[in-house]
Amino acid sequence: IGLALAGVAKGEREKAFVHFQELIAFYPSYKIHPRYMFPLGLIQWEVRKYEGALDYFLKDEGNPASLYFAGLCYRELKRVPEATAVFRRITEDHPESIWANRARFEVGETFYQQKDFNLAAQTFQNIYRDRPSDQWETLAYYRMACVDMQQNNFKAAEEKLTILADDNKDPMLLSNITYLLSEALAEQKKVTRLIDILESTQKTKRKSVDNMYRLIWGYTAQGDYKKAIDLANDFLSTQLDADLTPRALLVQGYAFNKLGKLPEAFASYQLVVENFPATPSITARTSSPWPWRS
Repeated sequence: IGLALAGVAKGEREKAFVHFQELIAFYPSYKIHPRYMFPLGLIQWEVRKYEGALDYFLKDEGNPASLYFAGLCYRELKRVPEATAVFRRITEDHPESIWANRARFEVGETFYQQKDFNLAAQTFQNIYRDRPSDQWETLAYYRMACVDMQQNNFKAAEEKLTILADDNKDPMLLSNITYLLSEALAEQKKVTRLIDILESTQKTKRKSVDNMYRLIWGYTAQGDYKKAIDLANDFLSTQLDADLTPRALLVQGYAFNKLGKLPEAFASYQLVVENFPATPSITARTSSPWPWRS
């Protein structure tokens, strides 16, 4: 079992599953020993054998950790009522365990994944109100902002995401926060603030292909076509992304067009046609001021 768990820890899922199969073949008593239900279930969970994992977790139902992963298995299997019931059971039967706050969050996450955004928002608001810890308060507030984005309430999303970005309590979330904040600002046509935020990311660890593209997008929307073209040239000479490269070419073509440089504009559009014929970007209207968002 140690070899199987080591494989899981190293991300070698298939090797881990082979060890798991060897283990239960040579030592069938492991399949019924209470001590091994959670690790055996966890191995199957990691290799996405959710039905098999669920069988082990449910044999260890007195353990909140096993119940938690049973809930995740139910959700992966699209058995949403069972998933929600298991998560709620953890909060009721094991309220002092470290799994209780995780389970509360997963109830909201289950609603969110089912696109029941009103119930998701209510669940996350309750967690945020109770403030169980900085970690869960931050995650709940972030998910509240995600709900706002899904419901096209971009102003409310901007307010929440700005607070999260300024607090920076969870550095691992920061790139996602920046991404959503730029989307919320773009939807509201707050281009100047969008550019300020994206320019700041270029000088930090938050620099990314997405942010670089969005900055090209922002300069073009602001009418600073020369800056957009220069940054697009940097992007196109250093990056290759099946989605963003054709979009950057379209933005560059649009900027060239606005400067009256029609041959250069045509060349940018032609590169999209020749190299990315299957991309949805090829159907974008080049006369639109927002071709890269179509």
